[in-house]
Amino acid sequence: MTISFLLTGLCVTAFAATQVEVHAASGDAQKLRSNVLTAGTEFEASEAYKNFFCSIGLASLPGLIEDQDTGIALHAAWEAHKALATRQAAESALDTPVRSEIIYDRARLTQFQAFVKKRTKAPIPAWWSSQIVDVDVAPGKCHAFSGAHVAMALRFRKSNAGPRVPLNSELANEGQLLRYSSHEQTLLFDGSKFKGVLPDSYCGLLGKSQSVLAGFSSGGGFNYMIAGLSSNGGDFRWKADVWATGRLCLAGGGFHAVELIEQDGTLFVFGAETHGMYLEAFHVVTGKPQYRFCTQYWGNASEAWPLK
Repeated sequence: MTISFLLTGLCVTAFAATQVEVHAASGDAQKLRSNVLTAGTEFEASEAYKNFFCSIGLASLPGLIEDQDTGIALHAAWEAHKALATRQAAESALDTPVRSEIIYDRARLTQFQAFVKKRTKAPIPAWWSSQIVDVDVAPGKCHAFSGAHVAMALRFRKSNAGPRVPLNSELANEGQLLRYSSHEQTLLFDGSKFKGVLPDSYCGLLGKSQSVLAGFSSGGGFNYMIAGLSSNGGDFRWKADVWATGRLCLAGGGFHAVELIEQDGTLFVFGAETHGMYLEAFHVVTGKPQYRFCTQYWGNASEAWPLK
C-alpha cells in the first residue's frame, strides 16, 4: 500500500527550512519555553515549539512530560511516544483506499492516549481515542488521519437552516436569528457574529444559564470561533478562537470533526482532520484558554523538523 497524503490539497503556513540554532544553555532554553507560552497566534506557537524542542533535542523531551504547562507537556509526550512501525494486517480493518504502510506504533500511542487522560482529566470521546492511535506517516514530511473512526462515531447532518449539526440537534432560521436546539433545549442567537473560514457546521452545549456554541468548517481544521452565550436571550458573554490545525486553505476533499465537552468548569474542544488532531481547553465561564495541543503544530509537522 502507498499513500499520497493529499499534499496538493494541504496548503498551510510556509516555514523556512533553515537549520535551527542549538541552544545548550538553560537560560536560552527557558527563553524559548517562554516564547511558547506567550505566543499570541497558532503560527507564533508553531515556530516557538519548533525552536524550543529542536534546541533541547529529542532526548530531553521526556523531561518535559511533567512540565507545569499542560500544552508543553502534551506536545513533549506526543514526540516521546512516537515510534515508526509497519502496518500489520490486523491493523487494516478500517482501511480506506489510500493508507500508508508506515505508521506510528499503536502500543506507544496507546500509552500517549493514557497520558492525555491522566494529565488533562478530560472525558476523552471514544472516536478521538481510537483515531489518535491510528496514524499514517510519511517519514520526514508529515502524518495523516483517515477519519474512519470519526465517521463511525460522530455523525452530522444538514439542518433546516443549511449548516451541518449533530444528529441529535437542529438549527433553524427564526427571523434574522438562528435557533439551535439539542436535547429539548433551545438557544436563539445571531449567527452573523460567528467569524471563521467556511463556517458550515455548528455544535454546542446548551445549559440553563449559559450555553457554548462553535461554528466551524467541515472541510478542514481552519481557525474558528467558540462563544459562551446567555441561554436566555443569546447574548454573547465571551468569544474565543480555536486554533484547530492551523489550516489556511483547502483543495480537494477533507473532513473536520469537532466535539465539545464540559467538565468541572473546563470546556474541552476535541478535533480531527486529515493532517492533524487537536485538543484545546477553555474556562467555561470566561472563555480564557487554558492550553492547546495539536499533533502537527498548526501546519508545521515535526516530522520535517531537524529534531534529533
